[in-house]
Parts: sequence; structure tokens; C-alpha cells
Amino acid sequence: MRKRRVEINIERTRVFVKGGLSSPTRVLCETCGGQARMVTVDEAAAAVGLTRAAISYRIKAGEVHFRRAPEGLLLVCLNSLLET
Repeated sequence: MRKRRVEINIERTRVFVKGGLSSPTRVLCETCGGQARMVTVDEAAAAVGLTRAAISYRIKAGEVHFRRAPEGLLLVCLNSLLET
């Protein structure tokens, strides 16, 4: 009888966002239906190491939630971004 060896690798990624975000810390994400950290596109890109274009693509694809602030600024739901 021949023995087989199975190796399982599990990778986990955590993103820590340092203070200094200009947008509100937690607000209602209407798509998630709960409290979420909403950040600007630039802050979202810096938090997860993507480009603005990659964030915009994910928004257009419906993968990332967003909302417009009263002053017209586009805010990204960090919860949905981290899930993609």
C-alpha cells in the first residue's frame, strides 16, 4: 500500500486602515443594509493596494458598493471591497 501526502495551504489577508481617513468612519451602506466604513476612491485604492481604475471597474461591475456624499463625492463601502 502506498501512502499519499496531502498538503493544504490556507492564505488569509487582513487590511488595516490607519487613521486619517477624511470620510465618516461608519455610515449606513444601503446595499449592505448595515453600518460600513465609507471611504473615498483614493483611500480605498490605498487601503487594498489597487489602482483607482481597478476600484472603478469593480464599482461598475457591481462588485463594490458605493454612494454619493451630499457634496457629490463618491464613497466606497470598504466592507464590500474587502469581500471581493
